[in-house]
Amino acid sequence: MDESNIIKKVTDYIEAHLGEDLPLDKIAEHLNYSKYHIARTFARETGSTVYKYIQGRRLTLAARKLVETEVPIIDIAGEAHYGSQQAFTLAFQRLYLDTPQAYRKKGIFEPLQPVIPTEEKAYPLAGICGIRAGSGFGDFSFIMDAQVKPKTAGAVGRSGMYVQNVFSGQIRGGAAA
Repeated sequence: MDESNIIKKVTDYIEAHLGEDLPLDKIAEHLNYSKYHIARTFARETGSTVYKYIQGRRLTLAARKLVETEVPIIDIAGEAHYGSQQAFTLAFQRLYLDTPQAYRKKGIFEPLQPVIPTEEKAYPLAGICGIRAGSGFGDFSFIMDAQVKPKTAGAVGRSGMYVQNVFSGQIRGGAAA
């Protein structure tokens, strides 16, 4: 079977069951594939593990809920399958570089782990999508593409990165990381 078809089935199942426990065994059983085949195919085709993808999707939905509702953070943490608000805050802060409370106060939703679009075969970046660095003259933004389309078979799942000077807008880089 076509590997992109497997990825579509996996992501469709995950999206339909994000509110449930999603161990790889359960996904594999439902799709009638071995968990090892799903894990290898998913990682090879997307550059992310199934677990990291699920975690990223849950944190993205939590980020939306933080901005668009007044639901208490502890309740959002539970809905995102975290055992405590502290564990949720640590995971959220790793991805969004902000605490849930500070993110809510900003009021701007940024989806850092979108659904994998299998038709175009674009792949999400597993991890941080942007870092801002500097203090004054020569401040730079290091921006990693949110989705990466591989140019060669060997580049599947690798991220592109470029550097943009905050003041001049000049962009440098573009090499695969």
